[in-house]
Amino acid sequence: MKKHILLLTSSLLLHTMLMAQQFSEQPIPGLPALTNSKAEWSDLDNNGFVDLLVSGQTDIGADYFNVFLNIGDGSFTASSAGISTLANMQFGLADLNHDGFIDLFVSGEDGAGQANTTYYANDGDGSFTGSVTGLVQLKDGDFALKDFDQDGDIDLIYSGRDDSSNRQTVAYRNENGELINETISLPGLANGAIKAADFNGDGLADVLLSGIGNAANRVTEVYLNEGNWNFSASANSFIATAFNQIAVSDIDLNGSLDFVMTGISDSGFQSLYYSNENGVFSLSNIGLTAFASGQVGIADFNGDQYPDILIGGSTSGGLFENQYLRSDGLTGFDNRVSPLDQITNGSYAVADFNKDSYVDVYYQNL
Repeated sequence: MKKHILLLTSSLLLHTMLMAQQFSEQPIPGLPALTNSKAEWSDLDNNGFVDLLVSGQTDIGADYFNVFLNIGDGSFTASSAGISTLANMQFGLADLNHDGFIDLFVSGEDGAGQANTTYYANDGDGSFTGSVTGLVQLKDGDFALKDFDQDGDIDLIYSGRDDSSNRQTVAYRNENGELINETISLPGLANGAIKAADFNGDGLADVLLSGIGNAANRVTEVYLNEGNWNFSASANSFIATAFNQIAVSDIDLNGSLDFVMTGISDSGFQSLYYSNENGVFSLSNIGLTAFASGQVGIADFNGDQYPDILIGGSTSGGLFENQYLRSDGLTGFDNRVSPLDQITNGSYAVADFNKDSYVDVYYQNL
């Protein structure tokens, strides 16, 4: 029987979810309950199993970050990692220096309230060493890491606001591990999200950018990569949101990348699915509940080869909910009862962490 794994940090349990949404439980020590959290899977020590990076705030208000190394037998061990903990911490992952190990960018606010953006090189054992690169110091932003100039190196675009509350979106070209600042025409935004993907199928990584601009305006836009670090706004029209989460995937399996987004627009809470046909986006009504402080996970959760949607957050009525939409691959989605508890400023992260060929879900909630 196919199974999915749900890591529920509010009760420090590893849940096994069967196709009928039944659960078995396995204690996982050392994983605290967090709010305002972010989580991602990545194989940091190259043992073939994805590890877990977690940031957030504990129930006593303490800022938190840690790396949990996946041993490969279903258990994890906390790593000291060597990463300085920041408030409202965001992170991005990629092998910047071509040593075969995933490196880490972090941004947030230090103990003095100052913006901090730091590049940490992976030492190869799940620990990291901070690298001084002269990066623009921002907070309340997000990272996108792709080979934007197609030279074989992973480049960096990130957004946020500096200590003077100027919102910026900056780019660094990677030349054999050296980060070189590039001038780009993307708007300066904070309190949003960035995703990099080839949305129009021309082989170049485009940028989906959202957040609040310097005129207190909300922005959501796909900026097409024209080469040589030139980006131009697409001809699409999107509902502009901020304070959002975005997940990108070819949900309708037509060969073009779609996205699901939660956030707050000028008219209120939003959960939006934009389907893409060769770079032309259409807003599709699939019955999503409007969430703020939302999280989105897209994966084939039931093993039928069609991407499903897991989404949750706070509603305009003050409730905290989760929603599971199962794709039937033909006519749309079945709105199923979510097997998860209510989520409050928590997070999802999806990956096959135990290598049983079935999608697993890290679920975190305070």
